[in-house]
Amino acid sequence: MKLIYIANSSIPSKSANSIHVMKMCEAFKENGIDVELIVPNIGEYNLLTTNINEFDFYGILSKFDINYEKSVSYEPVGFYQYLFSFLSVIKALFKKPDIIMTRNPIIALISIVFYQKVIIEMHSNIEAVSNFTYKIYKKFNIFNHKRLIKLIVISDKLKDIYLNKYKIDYNKIQVLHDGVNLNNFVKYDKIPILEENFLNICYVGSMNKGRGIDIIFNMAKKDKNNIYNIYGGEIEDIKYWNDLRNKEEILNININGHINNSEVPKILSQHDVVLMPYQKEVFVRGSEDTSSWMSPMKMFEYMASGRVIISSNLSVIQEVLNDDNSYLVSPDNIDEWVNAINYIKDNKEKAILKTKKALEDVQSYTWQNRAKRIMEMINE
Repeated sequence: MKLIYIANSSIPSKSANSIHVMKMCEAFKENGIDVELIVPNIGEYNLLTTNINEFDFYGILSKFDINYEKSVSYEPVGFYQYLFSFLSVIKALFKKPDIIMTRNPIIALISIVFYQKVIIEMHSNIEAVSNFTYKIYKKFNIFNHKRLIKLIVISDKLKDIYLNKYKIDYNKIQVLHDGVNLNNFVKYDKIPILEENFLNICYVGSMNKGRGIDIIFNMAKKDKNNIYNIYGGEIEDIKYWNDLRNKEEILNININGHINNSEVPKILSQHDVVLMPYQKEVFVRGSEDTSSWMSPMKMFEYMASGRVIISSNLSVIQEVLNDDNSYLVSPDNIDEWVNAINYIKDNKEKAILKTKKALEDVQSYTWQNRAKRIMEMINE
């Protein structure tokens, strides 16, 4: 089977979007699919070196073809979004795919116009992509078109939003949470945890509004006996939080900056506890609040790492995490976060049992299983 994945992602880049796309293409490849990725020519190539290519950057073990649309070298927004969508679908036509997959509703719509079977995956509301496209989908009931094989969403909450907003056939929509490649963690799975009289505590991810970086700082202020490490963020974020650290002399917290996705398993293995302090509103790079429907990739990486997870108890998070595989606390209650840390130190055996349950549960959330399920949808 020939699958063309068209994404308006920047490859390589630090974005979660690009990680998701690369991991899914790898998973299709590992399922025996002839997969090719088409993206605009807008990668942050300064992130690469002579020793690190696009695949190394993302920790991709099974390589596939990447086709850069060189005529689009600007970020695909506004006019360039439509230009890239049109040119990429035309390019795909010449490759005679059995199916086109995309996370962009404009690309999906153009694929349908050119009589191509398409699967669309949405991680947000369509209005966030294009208000015009949203109106087209709603007016012409595009989600129920016979050439649109499936709409994939990343949580039950997002499924409910689409079912309520559009007249979608219930069988047309499928929930598939994000995932993880367990093979990236194998070399670190024997590293023990909770062996010192202090805890190494870690957060990996964006520093955007609602990610709870302020929560971690306040934890470190109240909990001087443990070490806190934060990885991620843009240059301006890193400067802001480093300046605050130095000004308030919070010496048990370190701001380490961005790490490549390929480095995440190693970094997590160096810690005892991993944090997911999502707040009641969580924003992506734009202005969209995703707190009610998100499916964070870090959640599955944390589960695969064998570290103890402390997370906000948001309802969408509890589609995957529970009291058996993690410690769930109120998003903005600092005392609950610090109490969870103290409880883990005093009850190490119970904490280790939770890590084992998390590792058992994450077996169902691999990229490979996700790709396999999509192929089953195509063949239904």
